[in-house]
Amino acid sequence: MIDITLALFDRAWTPTLVTDSAAVVQEANPATARLTGRPAESLTGAPLHRLLPPKACTQLEARRTARPDGYADTITAVHRPDGRRVPVRAVTWPAGPPGTCVICCLFPLAAAPVPAQQAAVPNPPSLTAAETRIVEALAVGLTNVELGRELHLSRQGLDYHIDRLRRRFAARSRAALVARAYVTGLLDPATWPPRARAPHE
Repeated sequence: MIDITLALFDRAWTPTLVTDSAAVVQEANPATARLTGRPAESLTGAPLHRLLPPKACTQLEARRTARPDGYADTITAVHRPDGRRVPVRAVTWPAGPPGTCVICCLFPLAAAPVPAQQAAVPNPPSLTAAETRIVEALAVGLTNVELGRELHLSRQGLDYHIDRLRRRFAARSRAALVARAYVTGLLDPATWPPRARAPHE
């Protein structure tokens, strides 16, 4: 499994699944099973429109292909076998080049049937303003050249800061670093372009 998926999957409180380019579920974590009311193994191989309304799936695909960064989100609802509908914000982005896997996170918007036995949300590391800007820029998907130009850093300086951030977030790659910035609450999932939460949030 790719690093960004590992970083999200190891936080069971974040309902996360991976689909292929045809929107067929390849993997789903335990939180997704609890949210949807279906065993995780039954989700594998299922089309995404079995969980979300077809209109929402079409909207996500259209928004993702229309944006250079591939990020898309929409407010919709998860269909459960017991007939309940759980309002969620569905956030998707490509895990690689166009036509590859897509990551989909489902953030419940109201009380959802997810048990309270969840891992505690870790606090994000305390970062300097420059480090925070680097994490935000990485989440946008800027290249090294673009990052260096925007942040006025040399390649060596940029590598130093990114390696330091990866160690502080215990992330094996830049993608995992961005994922951990989201799951620790440093980055606000409700904003685009990515923005760090204010200290009081």
